[in-house]
Amino acid sequence: MTLALIQRLPHDAVAEMPGAHLGLSWTPMSAGEAGELCHFIHEVEMHDNLRVGTLPTGCHGVVKAVLAGSGDFLVGRNRNGVLSACAYVLCSIEEDSALVHINAWTSPRWRGVGIGRAVLNWQLGRASELILTSCNPEAVAHASIGTFVEEQVTSRRRILLAAGFSARRVFRIMSKQIDSEEPIKELPQGYALHTWDDRYLDDIRQCHLEAFMEGHWGGHVRASHWWNEAIENMDKELSALVLDGAGKPAGYLIASRKARLDTQPQQIEGWVELLGVAPDSRRLGLGSILLGHYHKTLFDKGIPSSGLSVDTESPTQAEVLYQQWGYRARGEELYYALDL
Repeated sequence: MTLALIQRLPHDAVAEMPGAHLGLSWTPMSAGEAGELCHFIHEVEMHDNLRVGTLPTGCHGVVKAVLAGSGDFLVGRNRNGVLSACAYVLCSIEEDSALVHINAWTSPRWRGVGIGRAVLNWQLGRASELILTSCNPEAVAHASIGTFVEEQVTSRRRILLAAGFSARRVFRIMSKQIDSEEPIKELPQGYALHTWDDRYLDDIRQCHLEAFMEGHWGGHVRASHWWNEAIENMDKELSALVLDGAGKPAGYLIASRKARLDTQPQQIEGWVELLGVAPDSRRLGLGSILLGHYHKTLFDKGIPSSGLSVDTESPTQAEVLYQQWGYRARGEELYYALDL
């Protein structure tokens, strides 16, 4: 018999700060540190040869969520006050599920002394605290802690595995060059393509939840988390939607701009945050039409490439669509999770 979440979580869970013996002093993030944090994260990701960098909008989005009470951001400084490590914990509650997303960055100079493990222990304790205080544990049937890690960051992957995490999903990082204008298919009768319009925001969100609930991994809580993240990062000039004959969203593409850290000099590329089609409007080519429009927008703006990360087990075979449009793999990121 499976124990209820309230019985599985330790009631005396305490998030212990990493010890001072490790060489850093730790404090909760303040609003004034946001810019410094974003710069530090970029520098660490450059050192780690990540293929996709954290957007400043994404960083500020996490800061905003933390300041709104959805989690915590911990900052570690050396004795001279130099930012040397940071980590966050964010909790999302949807219906009967809780998803805690974590991430951490450590300066190369401070690796190999146990900071990564100590920070993860703090994140695990804080995750339990957040779930116990942010929702009714008696009503939550499932809770997990998760994080994305690119394949080449082996030290982070080892720390997660040692703590009981397991790799649950593989996402392919893909890209294509935008060096010519491509033809766009005609829309089916009754459908209309529009640039992004916030007046439809609630309806597009509902379309997204319906699109990602039908057979997709992760359920409502993960689909909601991805939506919030995409909206935070979105570049409205690159995003678009398709309306059906009744004026309701039938498909959408949310895009942003990201730094390609694996190019020298660094390039800004378009990035497909989310692409979805309502279940009753599938097999009409709407996803391909949205992609074609997006590529044309990139070409018109002189943005040289497009990138994305796609679930290799997507039930809609999204990877096949991207391959047909000329996207090629340039790496993988793995989703690690620990069920509570």
